[in-house]
Amino acid sequence: MGIGYGYALGATWQFLPQWPAGASYISETTFSKLKGYEDDFLASSKGRLNLPMRIGAGLTYQPNEQLKVGFDILRINWQDIAGFGQGTL
Repeated sequence: MGIGYGYALGATWQFLPQWPAGASYISETTFSKLKGYEDDFLASSKGRLNLPMRIGAGLTYQPNEQLKVGFDILRINWQDIAGFGQGTL
């Protein structure tokens, strides 16, 4: 079993009556080494399988109490994570 750490920040705001919005930042989640994988599947990451940093934003339109439509975008920074990034194959 591994131990990991990271943090997340987020905010929402109502910039117009029918248009709430939000944004979030999630740091890279760093995990301890997984035993038995250092020379195999996770060799390029020295036995670690961390999760990438993520940045997201969203916008909602709510014309009435019965209808709400949301739009979200999320950027996941896979290329900077050993084991998932470029040049690992």
